[in-house]
Amino acid sequence: WRAPAKIRAVAISDLGRYVLLGLEDGRAIHIDMNTGRRLEFTGHRAEAVASVDLSANGVWAFTGGNDYRAILWNAQTGIPKRLFEHTTRVIKLRLSASGKIAFTSGTLGNAHIWDITTGNKIAQLDLKKREYIVVSASFSHNDQWLATGAPGRDISIWDVKSGKRLSQRQARTRNQWKPSGAIVYAVEFTENDQFI
Repeated sequence: WRAPAKIRAVAISDLGRYVLLGLEDGRAIHIDMNTGRRLEFTGHRAEAVASVDLSANGVWAFTGGNDYRAILWNAQTGIPKRLFEHTTRVIKLRLSASGKIAFTSGTLGNAHIWDITTGNKIAQLDLKKREYIVVSASFSHNDQWLATGAPGRDISIWDVKSGKRLSQRQARTRNQWKPSGAIVYAVEFTENDQFI
């Protein structure tokens, strides 16, 4: 199978039944790997879909892109549930495992935590404008913390309710003779939330 446009982002549901693709032409495609059913979502304004996520059961798709929008939509019907407007391109988003909260981040240090049920903003992360870009994000299983990864080897833990940074670390690189910089492309909590 070939995508109809360049793939910018991919998400897979638990057990791998569903796949969600974010495409450069503004479409998102939800695929049922058991039946081959495809649903094309065209809710973005013909701009690249830069980040995607799926609920664990594959029913809810979350897409964000260069049109300054993050959209939570039903992957069975294609009907949007929530629209989160931004002032910049949306480059990273994530749903919590519980499906109750979501994270979105743009290009100018604007990062938000949202209540999916109400659509209200819970918190805004305290980031330096124009200096900080979130590349990866993951919620703890208890929905209390958010881990983020960024350029400059940065790994941060945030309080979900307040948006305050609780701790910050830097990933180690291989040795001093290699480049000392690194981008943290992925972060994830262990099942018991004890380690990242």
